[in-house]
Amino acid sequence: MNNLTPQNIPTATSVLAQFFERFPELPIGEFYTHGVKVTHDSNCISCATPIKAGQLCHDSDFITNTFGDAPSLKSFSKNQGYLCCHCRVAISYGPSTMQFSYAAVGRDNAAGGEMKALKIFGVEDFIAAVYNPLDAPFVMVRKERKKQHMIWKGKVNLHDVRKEDLLFFSSGETTLFCHPQRVLNVAAKEQELLAQVRDYLSSKPDKKAPKKKVRQLKELVRFMQMNVNLCAPAIVFNDCRHESYGITDSAILERIDALCEVIRQFSSGDRQIYAHLRKLAYLKKTQDFKSMVAQLSPREVDMKAIIEGKPPAADADGTD
Repeated sequence: MNNLTPQNIPTATSVLAQFFERFPELPIGEFYTHGVKVTHDSNCISCATPIKAGQLCHDSDFITNTFGDAPSLKSFSKNQGYLCCHCRVAISYGPSTMQFSYAAVGRDNAAGGEMKALKIFGVEDFIAAVYNPLDAPFVMVRKERKKQHMIWKGKVNLHDVRKEDLLFFSSGETTLFCHPQRVLNVAAKEQELLAQVRDYLSSKPDKKAPKKKVRQLKELVRFMQMNVNLCAPAIVFNDCRHESYGITDSAILERIDALCEVIRQFSSGDRQIYAHLRKLAYLKKTQDFKSMVAQLSPREVDMKAIIEGKPPAADADGTD
């Protein structure tokens, strides 16, 4: 484990600690000055960071049985393992388990490499953070239920998320990966195909009046099924070959089939991003996905409110 997790590789909790360094007013100093000193080399039972003999750390005695992740940590006694100071802050400090259970934390190279934290509480915040990713080291976590503590379990993106079009993020207890730009292109392509279908039907020669009125094909993937659970969306395709849609052009049908196959092969993370894009477009009453995304601006975590001890403000854009 020591070979796989050397001291210089960032963990989710060390990334959070780097961000907290910007705010010396935070009451977290005692976590770094009070604890236990190990008598032998060990590893943090949470992030696996090496802990050297004599180094200050914490045992797991502070974790109560009501703590949601107690089964994962409580089984370790002080003779079996310890928590590093960063993980203790992430698990014990109130805002770490609340505001930072739906946040993106990383470096902003455009601001001189300053560490920043973005809110991803609601649908709009989530999509804004996904399409305006911070720079490495970068962690994104979002809880799916109440009393779910997230930041200490997050996975760190050590690469250029935007350049490689690859983002790892934690949703509930699951670590997912997605390709944000690819998903955005697919959502935009879907609208292009739907426009082609409308043009085709409007220009189709009316040699014989249809027995039934042709239904307008408004979507390839049914939004209402996805909207039931945006974190684990059900992908249900419309039957575009059904006679009620009136599409008989083989070239158009082949293009629809090809796009549906791309969506069918989405990773779980891609599906979640796609569902949230569709949800946000529904809320904003637009089908121009690229323009919608271009206009989004991430919101930073309100550290002033945290320092002053104020409760998290209600979000206007809703939650999942």
